[in-house]
Amino acid sequence: MSKSMFRVPFSIKLLVQLAMLVALEIVLNRFLSIRTPIVKIGFAFVPIVICATAHGPIWASLVYIIADVTGTLIEGNVPLPGLTLSCACIGFVFGIFLFELDRSKLSSAKMWTRIVLAVAINQLVFSLVCNSYWLWSAGFIGRDVPYITCVGARVPQTLILTAVQLVLTPALIQIVRILRKQKLLPQHA
Repeated sequence: MSKSMFRVPFSIKLLVQLAMLVALEIVLNRFLSIRTPIVKIGFAFVPIVICATAHGPIWASLVYIIADVTGTLIEGNVPLPGLTLSCACIGFVFGIFLFELDRSKLSSAKMWTRIVLAVAINQLVFSLVCNSYWLWSAGFIGRDVPYITCVGARVPQTLILTAVQLVLTPALIQIVRILRKQKLLPQHA
């Protein structure tokens, strides 16, 4: 783990990029995803993976927190602190494993290991276990339904999103590489 991932310098250019990623996450999450009360399938992870790869865990967490709270308020709902905490953790985990992977000289096996770990931790721990608990405890599923039933109902979503994220994350890392080469992203030390 590099100390530089926690020291990405603030700039106006960075602020604009982060704002664009927040807006993109809100659109992908709130308007372009398939949703039921307990299952949501979409591409809201795309701006978070881009932010995590380009700017690290702190900025990815902040982008996801801001997008979650803002998107929830836009919908006219009250943010659930547990879901927001999960967003922060997901951004942080992506940042820990993916930061500057676009510039890495890691072997293909090591790169894939980092991608698989990031996706697996986020999908299994935060999306499946934690988010199921937050939705269940807030009463979105119903108090008479056991927690394990809520988890079981969300397994198909987890499997689908795990596959989608494993396929798209390497492409998103390549997009960050291209943006960095074109000097559209900061060159962190």
